[in-house]
Amino acid sequence: MPIDLSAIRPGLTGSADLVVATEHTAPRVGSGRIAVLATPVMINVIEAAALTAVEHLLPPGHQSLGIHLDVRHFAATPVGLTVTATAEVTAVEGRTITFRVEARDEREVIGDGTHQRVVVNVARFDERVQRQAGGQPCVLAGARGKHWTARQGSRLNAGRDATAAGAGVLPGDRSMQKTAREQDGALHRRLRELYNGSKPDAIRFRYALLAFDLATVLFIVLTSFLPRQGLVEALDIVFGLIIIADFCARLYISRNRAREFLHPTTWMDLVAIASFLLPFNSEAAAFLRIMRTLRLLRTYQVLARLRTDFAYFRRNEDVIIAVVNLGVFVFVMTAVVYETQHGANPLISNYADALYFTVTALTTTGFGDIVLTGTLGRLISVIVMIFGVTLFLQLARTLFRPSKVRFACPACGLQRHDPDAVHCKACGTLVNIPDEGAD
Repeated sequence: MPIDLSAIRPGLTGSADLVVATEHTAPRVGSGRIAVLATPVMINVIEAAALTAVEHLLPPGHQSLGIHLDVRHFAATPVGLTVTATAEVTAVEGRTITFRVEARDEREVIGDGTHQRVVVNVARFDERVQRQAGGQPCVLAGARGKHWTARQGSRLNAGRDATAAGAGVLPGDRSMQKTAREQDGALHRRLRELYNGSKPDAIRFRYALLAFDLATVLFIVLTSFLPRQGLVEALDIVFGLIIIADFCARLYISRNRAREFLHPTTWMDLVAIASFLLPFNSEAAAFLRIMRTLRLLRTYQVLARLRTDFAYFRRNEDVIIAVVNLGVFVFVMTAVVYETQHGANPLISNYADALYFTVTALTTTGFGDIVLTGTLGRLISVIVMIFGVTLFLQLARTLFRPSKVRFACPACGLQRHDPDAVHCKACGTLVNIPDEGAD
């Protein structure tokens, strides 16, 4: 009897991610000697993404098994980075589902290819394996009453209805619960597609987020020099609600929500939300909102997309990131100077005065007619000079050092090479660096 796979259509996507730890490196799994993400582990994450895409749509009592992989692994990922794999259904032929797959870390694409899975009846498959083994049944994960976790995005029906009935749940309640779970799963998949996927609508969505953050920065800079009025405060609330919706969506699709609060970028978002929704708390905190742009530019999907779409960004990525870092530092320190000095120092009466002091202190051209008073003021001046000069020198070094290109050596993982390099200068491996054809 044919298996009904009408619910599985081309375009369905799934994703899975993994924080690379020591046990995921090549020496630990026996696939190499360099302590970077092992290819077998990357393939495991890719298969998990394919499961997330389709397993929850299979008929009761059925699962899919991997039967073919044609995957490249062309960039190294060190311990500590997060790898995210995506799988998109491209064809359904009989019981065979074909996927286009891709794996990325926080810096770049590390692998891609195709993958095929075949749908099997769990009971029949178990019987066949038992006959071949001549021993105990070989029960697949998810069969005989077990199910995939919601985090993986798929469940089996086997045993679930019996469990619900035993708990005294009415059939109508089970139907409502199933509908709610299906709706929740659909929303979860859609959000993961938008934030992590590679389809055109996901790319447009992330560019829209970048445009929104840049508009937010422009709004902050312009309104910080204007008196607070009803329209400005209303726009503050609108911006804050959009940012909190983005924050909640990211938290909802996270594999480990508690771990998200260990990341500095999460606290940057919380500061930005508070500064918009609680503008009366501290006007100077508004400048901290600019850190959202730094967070967004640091996300690997945006960086990878900018490298792909804009040759100018590929050629000048390090300079652009250095400029953004320096700009964020200037605006944050301007906020700190204004907040600590405007009430006690008559020389700091507005944001322009605070910005003027920050720039003069950063460039060590002298303080001129504005100085910070008191012990706290002197400490702030020292911080601006030390960290500001460090960032300024980093920008200068990026501007004047010899031009390099980004390309991961397939053997040792070295990322930067001379544009005309033929061999990796670290290990001597032949590197085939893509050339745009410019003279």
